[in-house]
Amino acid sequence: MTLLDGDLGAPVSWQAPGSRTGRGLIGGTAARRASGRPGLALAAAMVFHVLAALALMPVAGHPYDLAALTGTSGAWLRWGVPLFYHWKFGFDLSVLSVGSQSLSFVLEHLGMSGAAALAVAWKLPFVLADLLIAVLLADLGRQLHCRRPSLMATLWLVSPVPLWVSAGHGQIESMTVLAVVLALDMLLRGRPLLAGIVAGLGIGIEYLPALVALVVIFWFCVSVIERRELYRFAAGCAAALAFCFGPLLSSDIGRASLLGGLAYSSAAASQPGHVQAAAPVGSSLWAVFGVSPGALWLAAALAASAALVIVLARRARGAESLVDRRRLGILTAGGLLLCVTLFDPGSLPQFSVLVLGGLCLVGSCVDVSPAAVVLGPFLQLAAGLLDVYGGSFQSYWYDMWVATGASGWPFPQSLLAADWTARLGALVVAVALLLAPLYVLAAKIPARLRSLVTRLSLAFAALATAFLAIWSMQPAFWQGVGSHGPPTLADFTSYTAFQAGSLSARPGRALLSFSTQEVLAARESTVRPSLKLTVAVRPFFAKTGADSARSDHGAVQRFKIRGWLHEKAHVHSLWVSVLVGRPGWRSQARSFGGVPALAVHGLSIRSSDVTWVAPGWAVVTYDVPASAVSRRGRSTLRLREGSSGGDVTDWNGTPHVRWVLVFLRSGTATMTIGGIRWQGQVTLPSPTPSWWYRHVADAPVQVAQRSPRTRVSVTRVVIGGERAAVASGGLAWPSPGVLDHTIDGPLLFALGIVDVAALLGGALVLGRWAARTRAPHPGTGSEAARTGQLPGRHRAAGLPQPGPCLAEAAE
Repeated sequence: MTLLDGDLGAPVSWQAPGSRTGRGLIGGTAARRASGRPGLALAAAMVFHVLAALALMPVAGHPYDLAALTGTSGAWLRWGVPLFYHWKFGFDLSVLSVGSQSLSFVLEHLGMSGAAALAVAWKLPFVLADLLIAVLLADLGRQLHCRRPSLMATLWLVSPVPLWVSAGHGQIESMTVLAVVLALDMLLRGRPLLAGIVAGLGIGIEYLPALVALVVIFWFCVSVIERRELYRFAAGCAAALAFCFGPLLSSDIGRASLLGGLAYSSAAASQPGHVQAAAPVGSSLWAVFGVSPGALWLAAALAASAALVIVLARRARGAESLVDRRRLGILTAGGLLLCVTLFDPGSLPQFSVLVLGGLCLVGSCVDVSPAAVVLGPFLQLAAGLLDVYGGSFQSYWYDMWVATGASGWPFPQSLLAADWTARLGALVVAVALLLAPLYVLAAKIPARLRSLVTRLSLAFAALATAFLAIWSMQPAFWQGVGSHGPPTLADFTSYTAFQAGSLSARPGRALLSFSTQEVLAARESTVRPSLKLTVAVRPFFAKTGADSARSDHGAVQRFKIRGWLHEKAHVHSLWVSVLVGRPGWRSQARSFGGVPALAVHGLSIRSSDVTWVAPGWAVVTYDVPASAVSRRGRSTLRLREGSSGGDVTDWNGTPHVRWVLVFLRSGTATMTIGGIRWQGQVTLPSPTPSWWYRHVADAPVQVAQRSPRTRVSVTRVVIGGERAAVASGGLAWPSPGVLDHTIDGPLLFALGIVDVAALLGGALVLGRWAARTRAPHPGTGSEAARTGQLPGRHRAAGLPQPGPCLAEAAE
């Protein structure tokens, strides 16, 4: 018999697992390679994956998720906020995040924008994890005597799913798959202590690697590993868990954050509305039938997992060869990973990489079609790309550069298409798994058809990956990668730099409440946060209407501010917004030409902002000094054409119908905070459409506090001489800049160099370790396991024939 090597074409000899030469090596005799290098197809797939990742890493990403995962370490480096504040993951992920922040500091000094630098630094470990997963999948295939040991590894690399989740979205799911696959590979190599450490570190990043412990128990029950190896695995896992969660549990903030995060996740997973977590697009089996299981989904997932383990354990106890029992353990790991993701009604599109990882493990043991391995997870991922933010035209690329206004090629999006794509993806995976045990049906498939399906699957995956890479190469996005791009992520400030308090408002009084942990974190910060309030300010003058327009170059608008004698001492300048029309202003994309100036008491004031509101109409805003208003609060406004103003200007203003808003721009504010009177300067930003619709301006006010408190009372708020009301409030740290507020710059630069060296060096060492030629390892498993036969058994009892790994196309 022959089997195909890692290059999908080179035949090598293979000995039956029950032969004498197959004993003594974990899993029987693996395909011996002349060197530790991967096959040609796998190497080409690695190069292809790296090139596509380099195109995606700097410009793609979801800023909300990136800010959530990197914000804690960024806040620790910038302001000295406790490292475990709002952190429910392990210390190892914190170390990874700190390293990413340090590396981004290096990349910023090399000329990259802050957003691009952080995106690249954060995603680099995940891209390396994808490459390592491929090497480990190929190694598992060799140890399990797969006919094509590198097939699943190649499918993993050319698939757009891990590429987008790691290099595009920036999610940590690939680290979960790496922890599972690496721990299983170490177990097969007879390294249970290292396997336990890897599994424990994986649990610190995401809790799914805990399923490796179930596989260890599975192998112990079927006499694959000995009791001492079980103890070594448990000791390694316990040591890693102590490293991951010990620092959190040793501090009040870390303990509260960890327990609170776990409680929140448990409550979200068990509540009846959990099925709506991915609403309306779901990637689970429940979405296929449109069923909402409520809190029963967890029971269904546990029942399916238990049934899977029991069935495979019964078959493993009846198997006579070690390689079959090993293979059934790997099959158990892949099946459990699929049960967790497919039965979770809140599965998000980025979880498709977990589905792909489970399929690759299952496909190493039974006959799973390469078409299903590629198509199923891809459809689940495509649901996310087709439905970003409710189907409106925004993509992850656009979000990344929202500060620059960059917008790429139109991306077709449809909520209905996304819904059905997610359902179809879950259905494809389910059907492929159900058909996998039908070896009689599989045996009737011609070898040429198998080869054609495999090649077409690889081609389809490669084209989808190339599409993502080509999309990300648009110049509009890459212009933001340079130093002139956004300095930080779009959602960093709102997610990390500001912690909102709970507001309870009464007439003339606002009470802000903060949790004990929030106040404790603020007090322990090296850089203390200020109290940031958003105050609702009424306009000094508001007359709006759009019933008629006056076409006259000499149109005059007058207004009067009541109580100006009392208020003028608190006002420095005003925002004056008027509705102006020009025939040339036909669309929002057209630049506004010939915007008239505003003449106020002999002063000519140019516009500071223009907002298109309808074809031919725009709201034009002017910065008017308070001295332009008379002592009695009267002012006369005239439009003055510029040199290019040849078109007729329409001002929607007559003696009876007016469209004028006059707001405070800068002035003084006074209020009583916690019984202490505060007075300071305020500056309102340029008016937004929400001001025109609500006739209320949002004035930001920041007040330095000596010591943050759990309850803050704010009374008698006066902005620009007008009574105002507090709309919201919270604790705010300074605007984020370079990461050298609480740590020395050269030290941070050195940490960045250490981070990239550790990542690249560690990945290289693990890759060479997994790919090198190995000598047989005689010291794993009981005597019966080492002989490949259970006591009293001479034939396999009830074990089905191997799938593509041993007997796909015997020659």
